[in-house]
Amino acid sequence: MSSSFSPSTHHILIFLLVTLVAIGCHTHDDGPSDPSADYLTTHMDKEHHIQGFDMAAAFHLHDLNGDNVLEADEILKLYGVDHETALDQSASVAQHDSKASRILTEVMDKLDLNKDGLVTKSEFVTAAEHGLPKFDDIVGLGHHYDEEGEYFLHHEELFHSTPESQQEDAYTHPEDIAHFAHHDEIEAKEDEMARLAQGLPPDANTQEYKRQRASHAALDEERRLRLEAIRIRADKYSTIHDEAKRRGNWAGFKRPVDQADRLRRNVPYKYKIRKSFWGEF
Repeated sequence: MSSSFSPSTHHILIFLLVTLVAIGCHTHDDGPSDPSADYLTTHMDKEHHIQGFDMAAAFHLHDLNGDNVLEADEILKLYGVDHETALDQSASVAQHDSKASRILTEVMDKLDLNKDGLVTKSEFVTAAEHGLPKFDDIVGLGHHYDEEGEYFLHHEELFHSTPESQQEDAYTHPEDIAHFAHHDEIEAKEDEMARLAQGLPPDANTQEYKRQRASHAALDEERRLRLEAIRIRADKYSTIHDEAKRRGNWAGFKRPVDQADRLRRNVPYKYKIRKSFWGEF
């Protein structure tokens, strides 16, 4: 019997589910997580304010298109590899692509039990029960929300949750300064758009807006290139897995000749990763 739920209805139901779980489980204890906790436990706690979750709920929360499988791009989003916080921590497109490759390889190796390039709910529930890999040496992972959401979740809720800490002179942390500078930029852009719409001549705000556009242009382009690289990485992963599946199980003692060989079933683990993480920079 087919379901009558649309994808949008599906995600509304998932949102309501995890919200109810969060209400029941949120303790307002946002101190450092247990250092021994796996990635998923820490991520669900810090990014979603959910503790004591079940694996099926975590799976559906990150199954963004609601097709009951996690694909390579959804795995990368689960780790926040495509978020600005992570993008800006890399020194280059190549370095960020290397991080994405490492995360994708290690996580899929753990979760993709039948090695078909996809993670079903059954596979996720079975494998993630023992924890997801952590990458403590990669800074900026695990974020999903926009600038406003991230500021509220990871700073304002923690440091400005009392009347005293909400006074104007309390907003002095670096995160506050960056946040309000972002608001100033938005106002400058809105003022400039309004000026152009009314056919008014350039004014002092025009120069500020031009300065902002110039300063952000290089950063925006670099982010775009890094996003494109990890999109290609995710697409390529699926293609490589199709080829690995076509070749069948690994047998014999020869070294793998390419990435498709490395992803075949029964390949010794030492051959799964082509280079060391640091060696790819």
